[in-house]
Amino acid sequence: MDHINKDSEQEVFWRFKRISSHQGPLSKGHPDYNGSSYNVQVEWENGEITFEPLDIIAADDPVSCAVYAREHGLLDTPGWKRFKRIAKREKVLRRAVNQAKIRSFKTAPRFKYGYEIPRNYEHALFLDRRNGNTMWQDANKLEFDQLAEYQTFLDMGPSSSTTPPAGYKRIRVHLVFDVKHDGRHKVRCVADGHLTEIPLDSVYSGVVSLRGLRLMLFLAELNDMEVWATDIGNAYLEATTKEKLYIIGGSEFGNLEGHILVIQKALYGLRSSGKRWHERLADCLRNEGFQPCKVEPDLWIRPSKDESCYEMVAVYVDDLAFGVKDPQALLTTLIQKYKFKLKGSGPISFHLGCDFGRDPDGTLYMAPEQYIDRMVAQYEQMFGTKPRDNVTSPLDKGDHPETDTSELLDAKGIQQYQSLIGSLQWAVSLGRFDITTAVMTLSSFRALPREGHLKRAKRIVSYLYRFSRAKLRFRTHEPDLSDIPIPEYDWGESVYGKVKEEIP
Repeated sequence: MDHINKDSEQEVFWRFKRISSHQGPLSKGHPDYNGSSYNVQVEWENGEITFEPLDIIAADDPVSCAVYAREHGLLDTPGWKRFKRIAKREKVLRRAVNQAKIRSFKTAPRFKYGYEIPRNYEHALFLDRRNGNTMWQDANKLEFDQLAEYQTFLDMGPSSSTTPPAGYKRIRVHLVFDVKHDGRHKVRCVADGHLTEIPLDSVYSGVVSLRGLRLMLFLAELNDMEVWATDIGNAYLEATTKEKLYIIGGSEFGNLEGHILVIQKALYGLRSSGKRWHERLADCLRNEGFQPCKVEPDLWIRPSKDESCYEMVAVYVDDLAFGVKDPQALLTTLIQKYKFKLKGSGPISFHLGCDFGRDPDGTLYMAPEQYIDRMVAQYEQMFGTKPRDNVTSPLDKGDHPETDTSELLDAKGIQQYQSLIGSLQWAVSLGRFDITTAVMTLSSFRALPREGHLKRAKRIVSYLYRFSRAKLRFRTHEPDLSDIPIPEYDWGESVYGKVKEEIP
């Protein structure tokens, strides 16, 4: 079982998904001979499929080789007999396979936009050394410089000479690594909040609904207000935590390694951080005269200075969309008075995954164009082809998905179906109401979908692909209905005959 516990900084072992086939026996004169009488076809994590010598794969992962040999009746074949002892121990083999899967999940390399994602800080240092750069170290420094700027931790001194404050619980933190679409490396320090006690008080913090956002946009257009949006950077760190917690800094903390650090701010990962930030922003908005709407608590309203209408701010965690008379004045207040660090401020153009813009006549519209483009890319990656471009309706006329009797989907098909339905549901939330009925109908089959249901879900994606530039427009003028004839009715007649009102 030693191979299960192996780990080395120089090489990551569990990089392949499975062994799919084999080749051999091969003689030394065979063109595919590579030092072993058998080659195995390996499916790698990055999607490649190659033939590798059995001896090489067996040296690192005899469990997978034993499973493959038993499933294909090769345990009595020369070259494969070495795995017979492992395969015969059924109970041990099952446990070894499960451990191997766990190990594979922990150590298999993940890639994003061509960059390998580190598993931890030590692995990030190794990747920088291997790549000959300091991209991950620079991202880590940027994150901890920001934590220091916000005074997230209170340094109590080295743990060898200092004791933590009375009543404070020790927890851990970990780093989350990511790569943005433009190649920027990002590191986020996240608290292991699951190690804390479950709070007795509610820690719920809401967000504005998409319906509330649309109402705000319409009313802003109706009252000739400007619609802007902004993003508050490192929002949670703007709030102070009430949880009594501390950590001991690891190597990623630099000079603070080994120090007792008391958590002062609402660090990402803590159970109450969302609520603390919600309270902080709510206090700021109340100070500026805003009050929560009774129907939409995260839609904040206040009378305009001329009292001609209500100004509104829609809050979705740290993303704000607002319709006010003077949006620049509100931004200046948030920056100068409350010291918020704002990003992407200006007339609304992209918010909550949806594109916004104006027609040539000035009409505001929302259209999930970029979201649909990403959905199509996901579809192409999932099924190996683009959606059809000749679909003119979400479902066929008279189609009844509930009467489908095709074969039930396997585990992979169910996952694909649920992924498509989830993506389509958000498209509806972003304004594609033309697919609402079709998506609602297919959503009822998420637990046990059939092949016919998957085909219908793919049809809806194809419909969106063809009409990806459809827009939801916010028109506020009274429509011209003069061309619509008004029928005349004879109200002197009634289907009830000659009736008389009874007067008490």
